[in-house]
Amino acid sequence: MTESINALDMLGTWNFTRELVGNDFLDRWAGINFEFSKLDAQEIEQAYLRVLHLFDGEVTKSGKHRISEWEKGWGENLTAFKKSGEIEDLRPKYFDKISVMRIHGEWIKPITLNLELQMLSELIDAATSSYFKDLRQIFEFGCGTGHNLLRLRDIFPNTDLIGLDWTQSSQTIVQEVSRHLGDNLLHALNFDFFNPNPDIHLGPNSGALTVAALEQIGESHSKFIDFLLASQVEVVINIEPIGEVLSDDILLESISKRYFKKRNYLSGYLDRLRHLEMQGRIEILHINRSFFGSFYIEGYTILIWKPLR
Repeated sequence: MTESINALDMLGTWNFTRELVGNDFLDRWAGINFEFSKLDAQEIEQAYLRVLHLFDGEVTKSGKHRISEWEKGWGENLTAFKKSGEIEDLRPKYFDKISVMRIHGEWIKPITLNLELQMLSELIDAATSSYFKDLRQIFEFGCGTGHNLLRLRDIFPNTDLIGLDWTQSSQTIVQEVSRHLGDNLLHALNFDFFNPNPDIHLGPNSGALTVAALEQIGESHSKFIDFLLASQVEVVINIEPIGEVLSDDILLESISKRYFKKRNYLSGYLDRLRHLEMQGRIEILHINRSFFGSFYIEGYTILIWKPLR
């Protein structure tokens, strides 16, 4: 049996108001329904067995040692884009590796093509439409192929968009896309979360965005937070795996948290920001689960904050 999720219904789930996102967002998404079917009993059993097998085995841990793998991965996207000139070739290859994802606390089988990526794109649209209005510059840290920047361009046609990543192939992709589209307001810079470059300046009327990028740095987030605090950035949007908002007593949430730990994903980031808020150094504007994700994790918690100066 096929079921669907209306895009606008997710606004309430994410705690974004119609007034905040604006009419342009509502017009873009008014007619979209995401279709899926539920797993049967045998498929659910197979899903749990897959999780158990993964937890019993070895997995690749995130961290600074993986830069060559990311260089290779984005390099494959670059080669495909140079050959085709198609924006579709910028889609990261890690999406849809498993034909089961999660939403509202259960596993589902997507029917709509690229359902997880499409829902993530909608979430990015809602968050940025709400909190990045009237900014002069938007910096996406860990931008990879730059596919999120192209969504931002649809919303912010006259804003400087700067994609930052630690791989050279990422900068080459963004530069190629800028030339391909004739977009003189799309730029690329090299940036390493583990060793932020202090010469990169985020001025007044700027915003910072990360999407499933901080997940790769584990507990090593202090330097990046300090970098943002030392800048003049107005607002920061993080869409990342945040274990602090998930429960150990709910099965799929517990699986998500265990997977974060096994892969050495982002840890302690929200706790650090809450401590900074208690000190009066930042204000957390929005914290909400997305209630969807990939097979193993709910990895798209919405965390929006701003430095106080």
